[in-house]
Amino acid sequence: MILARWGNWPNWTPVLIHTLAANHDFDFLLVSDVHPDVHMPANVRFVNCTFKELLRRCQDRLGARLPAISAPSGDTFRSGVSSEKVNDLKPMFGELFAEELAGYTWWGHMQAVLYVS
Repeated sequence: MILARWGNWPNWTPVLIHTLAANHDFDFLLVSDVHPDVHMPANVRFVNCTFKELLRRCQDRLGARLPAISAPSGDTFRSGVSSEKVNDLKPMFGELFAEELAGYTWWGHMQAVLYVS
């Protein structure tokens, strides 16, 4: 499962990571430009990726040029990226993170506000 987030992690991140750790049968990739300030369990891996890098991957792997992504509402991350527009890219994560997903039969994506049990 891929959980992508740019900017600082919310204050409930330790609880999120705890719920991910409890799901031993699943692996989780945290894709972000900021490493969460928590211990990473064996089934959780951090992938350092700036939003600029994500846009470069879109161009290199999909041929999609996305020079400016922002939200008119002003709801943006530190990088100026809107969570609304990042969600538009999630179905493409399989291609964008193909190397990180190598060896897996399936993948999915999730939000940082979901707790898994």
